[in-house]
Amino acid sequence: MNTHRLCCCGCGNKPCVGDEFRYPSTSGSCAICALGETSYSAIESEVPAPSFPQKEQGSDPGGDWITGRHPENLSTGNICWETNPTEYSYPGECDQDYCWPHWPMGNKIPKPWYYQYSSPQGHLPWSPQVFKDWIDNWESPLVPKGDCSMHCTEENIGCHSLAFVGAVGRDYGVSNFGDEMPVCGADKVTVPPEGGENNQNWEWIRNWVKSGGKLVIMGEAKDSLFGSCMNRVGFFRPGGWYDLRDCSGPDCPENSFSESSISLSGNQITELLLDFAYYAARNDDEEEPTEWVQVSDEPPINQFENDNDLFLYQSCCQKTKTPFKMEDDGDNKSLPFHCSYSSGLIPMSQHGGKPLVGHCNSEEKTCTVVYKKNGAGAVVVVFDSDVWGISATQTPIWWWEQEAQLSDLSGDELKLRACNNDFWKFMCEDFLSEEGYIPQTTGCGTSYWDTMGSDYTNNTCLPTSACCLPDGSCTELNAWECFEEKGRWKGSYATHPSGETTGCCRTCNDVVCDPIPTGACCERNPNPSGGKITYTCLGGDVYNFECCSASSEVNENGSFSGLWFNGQDCSVCDEQPECESDSNCGDQCCESGECVDCPECQNDEDCGGENSCCQDGECGDCTTTTTTTTTTTTTTTPEPECTEDSDCGEELCCVDSMCEDCDDPVTTTWNPCAEPAESCLEWCDPPCPQGECCILCCQYPNPDCTCFPWNFDPP
Repeated sequence: MNTHRLCCCGCGNKPCVGDEFRYPSTSGSCAICALGETSYSAIESEVPAPSFPQKEQGSDPGGDWITGRHPENLSTGNICWETNPTEYSYPGECDQDYCWPHWPMGNKIPKPWYYQYSSPQGHLPWSPQVFKDWIDNWESPLVPKGDCSMHCTEENIGCHSLAFVGAVGRDYGVSNFGDEMPVCGADKVTVPPEGGENNQNWEWIRNWVKSGGKLVIMGEAKDSLFGSCMNRVGFFRPGGWYDLRDCSGPDCPENSFSESSISLSGNQITELLLDFAYYAARNDDEEEPTEWVQVSDEPPINQFENDNDLFLYQSCCQKTKTPFKMEDDGDNKSLPFHCSYSSGLIPMSQHGGKPLVGHCNSEEKTCTVVYKKNGAGAVVVVFDSDVWGISATQTPIWWWEQEAQLSDLSGDELKLRACNNDFWKFMCEDFLSEEGYIPQTTGCGTSYWDTMGSDYTNNTCLPTSACCLPDGSCTELNAWECFEEKGRWKGSYATHPSGETTGCCRTCNDVVCDPIPTGACCERNPNPSGGKITYTCLGGDVYNFECCSASSEVNENGSFSGLWFNGQDCSVCDEQPECESDSNCGDQCCESGECVDCPECQNDEDCGGENSCCQDGECGDCTTTTTTTTTTTTTTTPEPECTEDSDCGEELCCVDSMCEDCDDPVTTTWNPCAEPAESCLEWCDPPCPQGECCILCCQYPNPDCTCFPWNFDPP
């Protein structure tokens, strides 16, 4: 290391004194993207965050933004479809459609997707809430573009001025220990794409650098107040099941499931980042990549020794090195660069490594930022993830107010300076501008940033799949659009829980869509004064869910006043029972759903007198006497032994009011809701419409649906 340090020209410099170059405005639209693959995080483990973060909102660890499914948090999909079994999630804001369970997707209602990194558009390298906070409230000159997940691809990288890789992601707000201070700023890491044989898969990135692109490689400091920051940032990618979430490619079932999980430690990531930097910066006259920068084993550049021989850590501001200055009123001024816990970097000048930003301590020769030019572009290395607004904006203001006691700047001014907006604007617009690189504006594809809102309609970044519509036709929609069209989504439930398959999302060419059956919808007419029950046909060729929607009453459990009859026409409404009890029949009686003349009697008591008994609904003598010259025979009609099977015990059945041996169980035509729903079993013969079990027949009666008795013991 000492040998290398001797080769270094030295990065010691005076700290910022307030006369550094500042742009009149740093707000801008510099397009950036993230190179590689971002570490996995489960949806359930993410701390949600608001769609529109307010300035310093992240300083409140107990704010509404941490409560999970809050209506103002960033989400994709319709928040009014966020339901649970007992209550509606957003009462007063949404009107729940109680007919949803009868839509073709049934209980697979596509709930909205709340996220920071784990989005339905793909896994993101940066929290969009954090980036939006930086842009809206802290004058960021950078705007994430990339593809639908903010990543660079070989096809779109030419559309960007800067590409970032490494320890670049920061959670919104104070969510982890140490977030209160600008120490270890990264929560997410994005690793370079797999290099392949001889790292040839990196060649397209190297070519972009040569054309004028600037690749920024961010690592984490080896040491800090809480130990090594690089140990905090690890990479994990699960197996193929997770990769299905992007619905990418017709062959993804085979490719995805063959992939194994990958885990990398912080040290392994550091080695990978450096190898990537060496390769991307290889000049055409170099046969092999060279080590043009090394990470110092010395303490962070922000460590100072006081008069009592104690080491202190303090954020500091330093300057860009010559020739990276900007003309201002005839003077060439350095730009300010704020840092916290940065590992010193050693530029290897003999291999093209050069200093870009100095060191807070003039006695040290290590640098904070080092670069190597390659063609019209360059590779830039910094080992401190706190040097951009993604981290600085999330550090609570109290920290900067504490720092302000040692500065002439206020807390807000210090926090704004820590975003290094002037430096990043310089890197985007003026660094190596003489080379003439201009990002292309065509052929860039769809960007996440342009489609990230909560609107799920016509969002080209959301994964689509075949959607079977009720009439049997097919269209390719995302899960929410498919549900809204009353369709059945044929995508993978790994992509969205509303899907029907475990494989990749399928096209209409891959599926067969069967039409949903239609039938008659009959609704009972209200008759508060009694009388016979009448029915109105609400439609003779409607779907079950249409019958529900047309009904005058729908309960919270999804039951409705209409009766839907699969495959039948309106004539079935005239066949419905005209009574439920005698109260519907006036002077007549209700038997088997029809009003008929009432019997003279129902029991012996109705006949009065000791010798008058009720037989077949008529009163007659209970005793018949026959007299002969020698014998008197008395015949008495016996009292009924039973009225139902339970009167006869377990071995006998009630037949014609007498206990006799039971015949074999038979199926009976279903009497709608004659038994409570919980007594229904799932064995139906023949099967109920659409394969519904008998419990649904109880709720939506159909005369053609028969069920075994509730006590039937299936084979």
